[in-house]
Amino acid sequence: ITYMAQLGSCGTQQKRIRILAGHAMTALNGVASRPALCTARVSMPTTMLTSASGSTSIAELKLGDDPNLWHACGFAVSPNGETWLGSVKITLTGEGGGLLAWQLRGFSQVDPDLLEDVQTRATAGEDSVVCEHRNGVTQLGEIVLYAQNIDQIVKRFELAGIRTHGQAGSKELKGGTHKLATFYFDGVRLLIFGPIDPLFSPSQNPRIWMFPKHMEKRVVLMGWLPVVRDMAVLKSLLGDKAGVVRDARQKGRQICSMPPERSGLTGTFAFLSDGAGHIFG
Repeated sequence: ITYMAQLGSCGTQQKRIRILAGHAMTALNGVASRPALCTARVSMPTTMLTSASGSTSIAELKLGDDPNLWHACGFAVSPNGETWLGSVKITLTGEGGGLLAWQLRGFSQVDPDLLEDVQTRATAGEDSVVCEHRNGVTQLGEIVLYAQNIDQIVKRFELAGIRTHGQAGSKELKGGTHKLATFYFDGVRLLIFGPIDPLFSPSQNPRIWMFPKHMEKRVVLMGWLPVVRDMAVLKSLLGDKAGVVRDARQKGRQICSMPPERSGLTGTFAFLSDGAGHIFG
């Protein structure tokens, strides 16, 4: 399938520019050569939105991760610490601290406290780059966050015009202690988990990957669902960093997880093989 957020959804035109970097030899913080072949998609906005109206997308995620560790996991990273997962730019600062900020495409302005202590910025449109990652990642299907005050964040999203999927609000999970809110950003699904009681201690969370046991911020990034071209290639490259390849819930697809304890990256990566049909049915 082609699983890519369309940058032209808010009245933009696009053109493709080939960037010859396949034979370029680059170095970053002592890392050896990083050959990469990328295609830049340049968006030229003709309209500017002030609210979501169904055409908002995630333009950028800024992380404190070490770019060298991403490169070691098979991602093509530029000398200035940037990479792309589908239409989402990932900026790696190396300063630590997990998710530091994010940028939404389709706004002229947005509440900077939309995600509490994770800074939110707005952009009407931005160039995107499709990278040839050695691990075979082609798209980003899902991002998973955990928020200590999920109700407050859902309300802020709604005020910005960003509605939960089906306008269903947040859903109480089995066990009666946590909620889940689901959003779609032009193809990328965002899941936000959080406790019903904002005073609930993370130390009491169940030992499941999307529930942190401690938090330095009120919103943390817990997981990713990237789509990969060839699961065998991915597993061969990652080795013991990734777990066992198994059948996914999506018919005809496979999934393989890489926990942060093995990768050194922020969040658990659940790599999903490419296949027919939409990822989320």
